[in-house]
Amino acid sequence: MSKGFTLIETIIAIFILIVGTIVIYGVFFDMSKQANNYPYKLTAFYLAQEGMEIAKNIRDDNWVKNTGNWLERIDNGNCLTGCDFEVDYNVESGGQLIPYINEGRFLNIDSNNIYSYNNSGNYSQTIFKRKITISGFHDPSGSDDVFPVGSDDYFIGDDIIRVIASVTWEYKGSQFSAQIEEFLYNWY
Repeated sequence: MSKGFTLIETIIAIFILIVGTIVIYGVFFDMSKQANNYPYKLTAFYLAQEGMEIAKNIRDDNWVKNTGNWLERIDNGNCLTGCDFEVDYNVESGGQLIPYINEGRFLNIDSNNIYSYNNSGNYSQTIFKRKITISGFHDPSGSDDVFPVGSDDYFIGDDIIRVIASVTWEYKGSQFSAQIEEFLYNWY
């Protein structure tokens, strides 16, 4: 019996050590990338929630003003299969959703940490884009209480619409998104 390692055994041991080191480095690199992205992810979900709240506020404002149409300034009448909008609390258009053009605009942030599409004055561009999608829902039974998933047959009911608020951003060469979905009801 020999008391040393052969050249083959040494090469295999070095290969296993190198592969293990590369795997461990890759795992730590990915974990570090994800951990550094958490503040952006948290901000994105807050921005998505804010977008949803703005859509609800427009609906509620229609009720307070007694417009007679709970979808005024929300649905332009063409959102059967989906319309995309931008929205912020500093809406220049009098509280309406602004059409989402092409790839959308980046949100800006001011010195008070207020996000807006305003780019004049003391605003800095962020990495976030927000999109609000208004669409109908599928209801094969004819009642407003069935929400099947995966159908392409949508309509906007008299008392319900589907709202999706999504925020996208790029971080270290990767695309990320945060999305929330709710149904808004004509509750008045």
